[in-house]
Amino acid sequence: MKNNLLNLFVMTLKASLNGFVLMTIFFSAIHAEEINAQKIKSVQNVLLNVKLDNANLSETFQAIEQNTYFKFAYDKDDLNENVRINFNKKDATVEDLLMEVSRTANLKFKQVNDLINVNVRDYGQNNDVVDATIQRVNITGRVTSDEDNEGLPGVTVLIKGTTQGTVTDVDGNFRLNVQDENAVLVFSSMGFISEEVIVGNQAVINVVLTPDLSALEEVVVIGYGSVKKSDLTGAVSSVPTQFLKNQPIRSITDLLVGRVSGVTLSRSSGDVGSPSKIRIRGANSISGDNSPLMVVDGVIGGTYGSIHDIESMEVLKDASATAIYGERASNGVILITTKKASEGGPKLRLLLNTGLSYRDAEYPDLMNAGEYAGFINDFYQTDIFSSQQIEEFNQNGGTNWPSAISQTGLKTDYNLSYSDNYDKASIYLSGRYAYERGNMLNSTRGGDYYLRSNIGLEPSERLKINLDIRAQKTKTQNGGLSTRTAKGDPLMQAILWSPTEPIWLDEEAGIYNLSDHYGALSLNPYMNTYEQNKFSTSSGLYATLNAKYEIADGLTYDVTGYTSRRSSQIGNYQNIWLEPNDPYADRSSSDIFNWRLINNITYNKTFNDAHNLILTGVFETEGAESWSMDARGRKMPLPDLSQYYVIGLSNEQSASSGYGESSRVGYLARGNYNYKSRYYFTGSYRIDGKSGPNDRIKDNKFGGFPSMAASWRISEEPFMQQSGVFDNLKLRSSWGMTGNPSGFYATVMKSNDYDYGIGANLLGYVPGVPANPNIRWEETTQLNFGLDVSILEGKLSFSADFFDKVTSGLLTKLELPAYYGYGYSASYLQNLGKINNTGFEFTMDYNAIQTQSFLWDLNFNISTYTNEVRDLGDQGAFMTGGNANGLLADNAYRVQEGSPLGTMWGYKWLGIWSAAEADEAARYGESPGDYKYEDVNNDGVINLEDDGQAIGDSNPKFTWGFNSLFAYRNFELSVLFQGMHGQDVFNITRATAASIHSDARSITLKDPATDYWTPENPDSEWPNIHSLNNNKRLNSTRWIEDASWVRLRYIGFTYNIPKDYLKIGNLAVSLTGEDLLTFTKYKGFDPEVSASGNEDTWGGLDMGTQPIPSTVTLGVSLEF
Repeated sequence: MKNNLLNLFVMTLKASLNGFVLMTIFFSAIHAEEINAQKIKSVQNVLLNVKLDNANLSETFQAIEQNTYFKFAYDKDDLNENVRINFNKKDATVEDLLMEVSRTANLKFKQVNDLINVNVRDYGQNNDVVDATIQRVNITGRVTSDEDNEGLPGVTVLIKGTTQGTVTDVDGNFRLNVQDENAVLVFSSMGFISEEVIVGNQAVINVVLTPDLSALEEVVVIGYGSVKKSDLTGAVSSVPTQFLKNQPIRSITDLLVGRVSGVTLSRSSGDVGSPSKIRIRGANSISGDNSPLMVVDGVIGGTYGSIHDIESMEVLKDASATAIYGERASNGVILITTKKASEGGPKLRLLLNTGLSYRDAEYPDLMNAGEYAGFINDFYQTDIFSSQQIEEFNQNGGTNWPSAISQTGLKTDYNLSYSDNYDKASIYLSGRYAYERGNMLNSTRGGDYYLRSNIGLEPSERLKINLDIRAQKTKTQNGGLSTRTAKGDPLMQAILWSPTEPIWLDEEAGIYNLSDHYGALSLNPYMNTYEQNKFSTSSGLYATLNAKYEIADGLTYDVTGYTSRRSSQIGNYQNIWLEPNDPYADRSSSDIFNWRLINNITYNKTFNDAHNLILTGVFETEGAESWSMDARGRKMPLPDLSQYYVIGLSNEQSASSGYGESSRVGYLARGNYNYKSRYYFTGSYRIDGKSGPNDRIKDNKFGGFPSMAASWRISEEPFMQQSGVFDNLKLRSSWGMTGNPSGFYATVMKSNDYDYGIGANLLGYVPGVPANPNIRWEETTQLNFGLDVSILEGKLSFSADFFDKVTSGLLTKLELPAYYGYGYSASYLQNLGKINNTGFEFTMDYNAIQTQSFLWDLNFNISTYTNEVRDLGDQGAFMTGGNANGLLADNAYRVQEGSPLGTMWGYKWLGIWSAAEADEAARYGESPGDYKYEDVNNDGVINLEDDGQAIGDSNPKFTWGFNSLFAYRNFELSVLFQGMHGQDVFNITRATAASIHSDARSITLKDPATDYWTPENPDSEWPNIHSLNNNKRLNSTRWIEDASWVRLRYIGFTYNIPKDYLKIGNLAVSLTGEDLLTFTKYKGFDPEVSASGNEDTWGGLDMGTQPIPSTVTLGVSLEF
C-alpha cells in the first residue's frame, strides 16, 4: 500500500510538472503584440457582412481586414490567385468565410489574437483548418475592505466555473490571466461576502468586499457536528492557529503548550520519543489513565499521522461537551481535524526544518576532579591523592561524566504536500520524514515516515464522499533511557561517579574502566550509555471512508467506516559489558487490528427566522483484536552479534504469547435549540456498552451518560444592543456525566502456572488474581459556569469558567491477605472512593493592531485547580510511588482522604543537631552534626508509620501561557512564554549526590563536601561527613523543592520573501528557538521533567531525568 501511495504521489507531481512545462512552451510561442486584447474575439464569434463575387484570395483577405480588426500574414507563393471566391451569407462569421476559402483554395488558418496566419493545408486534412487562439489577458487589481479601505490579503480570486485563480498578496493586490472577456471573476474570503465581476474589456479590476457578520463567527467542531462559536453552550477551547505559522511543530505538545486554558501539560523527559503528560482539569482516577480522549476526523482513537496535516484542534472540557463520548470522556476530549484539498488550483507546499539541540551538562554545584580529590583526602583523613595529582586534576579537569554522555542533538523534519481540485473531485497528498538524534549519547529516533492520500468526490449536489488512507513507520534506537539501570537514568549515575575516574583503562584496546574506586557502585555511565542496544519500531496502515448525503433540506446522513492495523516490535540486548555474568536478549512484537462504523443523522432547521433546531442521532460500533509474542534468551553465547536475532542460540530460552478481543457499541441523541440567538439549550444522552468475558456482568455492560446546558446571550437583547458596548456577552451553565473504562478483563479471575513435580514435572494452574463480576465504569459528574465577553468590535475578547468535577466509583486495588488462597501481595480491582477537582480558567485574546502593514495579536490564558481525594472506602490510605529504585527506605507518596493525588510523604527535616542538643540527639541514636527530624508522636523513635506526614504536592497551584504575534509587512515575530507555579519536586538526584548511601560511598556536590558541620562551623546546613550515622532519610522536606518556573517556550522570526524577487510563489525563511531561557529557583537540571512519566498518584520525582534541551531551528517554507 505504501508503494501505491508513493506511485500516486509521484505520478501527480510528474503530471503537474509536465503541465507546467507545456504551458510555458505554449505561451512562449504565442505572438504577443501591444493591443487591447480585451476586445478581441475568436473568428467564430465575429460577424461579417460582406458580399464577394468572383474575388481572388488577396481581395478576400482585404475585405475581411476592412470590416474587422483582423490582419492576415501569409507567403504570396502559397496563394493561388486563379482561385475565385463567391460568398454571400446572412449573419455569417469570419470563420464561415475562412472555411469556404479553405475548401476552395486548400488553405488553413491560425488565429492568434487579431492576427490570422495563412498556410497551405496538408493533403487530406479536413479538420482544424481554422484554429483560433486568443492570448490570455493580464488582469490586475486590488481587493479592499469597506470597513477601513485597507487591502485584504489572502482573498481567493477564481474564474467562475474553473479551478483557475490566484490569491491576493499582503497588500490586497492580485494578477490573473483571463482568456475570455465574458469570464466572471469570483472574489471570496472568510468573513466577507463574496463578489462576482464580469471581465468585459477591463484591464484593471478593483473590488471592495463587505464583511459577512455571520461568517465572521468562528465555526467550532464539537463532535458529531459543528456550531458557530457564539452558539456554544459548553466549555470548548480552540487552539489559536495564528500563532503556529512557520513554527517547527513536531508533536501535539507543541500545539497545546501554553495556548489553552484548563490544560496542564508537562514533558516527562528530554529523551527522544518521550511522551508528554496532558491533563484537562486535573486527574480523576487512581488506577486508570488520566489522559484525554483523542478523536481524529470524527473517529475515536484515530491517528493524525503528520503533525503538519492538522487543520484545527478543539479541546472539550466540561461534561456537556464531552458526554457525547460517554464512557471514555472523563478526562476531556481533544478533537483533531486534518487537512483536505484547499480551494483553487493545484498547490504544492514544501516545508523543511533542521535544528540543533543542546543542553547544559553542568550540574549545579558539582565538584570537579581537583575539588573531589581534596574531599576524598578529607573524608578518609589521609592523602589518597597527592598534591601533584590534585594539581593535575585542577589543570585537566578529570572526567566530566554528564558531559561525556551528552551530545549535540539534531532534529530534521521534511514535509511535502500537494492539493488540487477538479470537476467534482479533489485530492490532497502529503508525505513526511523526520529524524532526531537525542542529546544522550547513542540515542536516536531513527526516522518517522508518513504518507497520506485524501480524495474527495462529489457525484451530485447532495452526495459527498471522502477516502483517506495513511501509512506510517517509526523507529527509535535507545530511547527511554531511564529504564537502563536499576538506579535511575545514566545522567544520574554520571552525577554520582567520581570525576577522578577515567572512562577507559585502555581506550585503544577498547577496555572500559569498570569500577568507581571511591564513589558510585553502579556501571561506568559512558559504557552503560554507549553499549546499550535497544530499539523499538512501530508501523501502521489506516483507512477512513466517509459519505455524506443530504436526504432532504436540512436532513443529512453521515456514515464513516474506519479500519487500522498497527504493528510494533521491541528489542533489548545487554552485552557482556553490561551483564558480564548473564548477557541476554529480549524481543517482543504485537499486532492490533481495529475497525469502527459510525452512523450519524442530523436535522438542522430554522423556523420563522427565530427558532433554530439541530437534532443529532448517532449509532456506532467498533471491534479490536490483538496478538502479542515475547521471547527471551539468557547467557547469550555470541556476544558480538546483534543478538535480537539469535535468541534461539542462547543457553536459556523462554517465550510467551497473548491474544485479546473486544467490542463496543454506542448510541447518542443530542438536541441543540436557540431562540433568536439569545437563549440556548443543549441536551444529550449517550449509552455505551462493551464486551465482557462472561454473562455475570450483563447489568454492568451498559451505562448511560446524560448532559444538559443552557446559555443566555445577553448582547442580543434589545436593551443591551442599544448600549453598543458589547459585541458578545454570554452566560453559560452546564452539567453532565462521563465515564472512565475499567478494562475488559478485570471481571474474570486470572490464573498462574505452577510446576508440580513428584518424580516428574507436571504443569498446572493456581488462582492468581480474583475476579470482580460487579466492576463498572468510574463516573465523573461535572458542573460548569462560564462567561464570554467581546468588545471593541471584536478586538478584545475573554472567557472565564468555573468548574466542579467529582469522580466516584474509583477503580482501586484492594490488597488481600495470603490466607485467601491467591498468594502473597494479591489484589483485585473494585469501585470505591471519590476524587474532586475544582478550578477556574481565564482566556483573553486581543487583536491590538491590524492594518495594511501591521498586525499584533496577543493571547493570555491562566488556569488553577485543586485536587482532593474525598473518599477511599474500606481501603483507607495507602503508600505508592515506589522507593526510587531502592534509593529511599520507603515509598515516597501517599494516597489519603483530604489530600491531593501526588502527595509526597516523609519526614519533616528540622536542620542539624547542635552541640547543645547532644543529649536530646542521643535519645534518637544521633550525634551533633547529624540531620534532625520531627518526632510527631514524641516516642523517641523516628519511623514513617508514626512520624510520616505530607511534605509536598506535585500539583501546580496555577499555570499560564502568553502568546504574541507581531507582523510588519514581510516580517513576523512570534513569542510564547509559559509558566507553572506552586508544584513541588522530590530532588532525589541532589539528595543522592549530597549523601553517602547504598548506591554511593561519597559525595559529589561541593557544598556538602566542603561546608559541612563541625564544632567550628556550627551553622552549616550540611551534616558532618565524619559522622558514623548514615541515617540520612532522603524522603524528607530536606529534598523537597519549589519547582515553579517560567520558560521562554518559543521565539521565532520569519521573513516572507516578496514574490517579485524570486517569481516562484510564497517563500518564507524562519529562525526559531525553543526552550532557550528558563527562570527557576530549582537546583536540579530541569524543574519540568519527572521520572514518574504519566503517573498521577506520584509525580515530580527527579532521578536524573534528562532535561528538556534548547533547540535552534532553521526553516524554509515554499508554496506554489
